[in-house]
Amino acid sequence: MIDSSHPAPIWLIWPYLSLLEKLSFLALCTVGVYWLFLAGKVVHFRSTVPVQENLARIRKRVRNLQQATAAAFCFFGFVLCGGLQFAYATIDNSNVSVVWLVVRNFRVHFAFAGNVFLVLLIFQFLQWFVANRVAAFGLDSKS
Repeated sequence: MIDSSHPAPIWLIWPYLSLLEKLSFLALCTVGVYWLFLAGKVVHFRSTVPVQENLARIRKRVRNLQQATAAAFCFFGFVLCGGLQFAYATIDNSNVSVVWLVVRNFRVHFAFAGNVFLVLLIFQFLQWFVANRVAAFGLDSKS
């Protein structure tokens, strides 16, 4: 099971997650792949077309990704709150105390939440990086 002395990576808790939790994490990872793609595109920014046209396209992608990240965060919140309701589900014929079973179930959900918040923090850093690069390109193109 999960050792509470250190954070549990997602691959250790994956078998204990519900299908909806797995889908929300995969949706979040899909958004992350697109963030990495956009960050790579901004780093290798070329002025093959007019700069303002390219910047407008990148700004539109950044806005869309910000909306997708917000939607993924809301979906994660919905899934986590729904999953926490099942933390109280226990087996009647168990030799283990009910309190311990509930705490063990909560650990899985909190480990899932910790992993998702780490991914969201990485998204925030990528968003900050991309926004600063786009702003720098916007200032350079005006001069």
